[in-house]
Amino acid sequence: MTDSPLKGTVALVAAGPVDSGSQAARVLARHGAAIAVVYRDAFTAARDLVRAIEDEGGQAIAVKADVRDPAQDALARAKVTAILGRIDLVVLTEAGTG
Repeated sequence: MTDSPLKGTVALVAAGPVDSGSQAARVLARHGAAIAVVYRDAFTAARDLVRAIEDEGGQAIAVKADVRDPAQDALARAKVTAILGRIDLVVLTEAGTG
């Protein structure tokens, strides 16, 4: 990931198991962004996405939260900020509540 245009960027992605959010997370990671995968119920899919990103040399974490709930969303963002330092980009998809 040398000369990555998004190096230093942190993206929070609400990604379902096989949706456009997952694809966006992988593309962003390939371009150097650190990824916070937010999932509601799909732990296995979130874990697999994090592993796939890490296997390609990227940085990713998984955070359990229902982004439709303002309190859970705020807690997820606080956790991501505590671990990755900040959030620069948020990707939410309709299917991204999995």
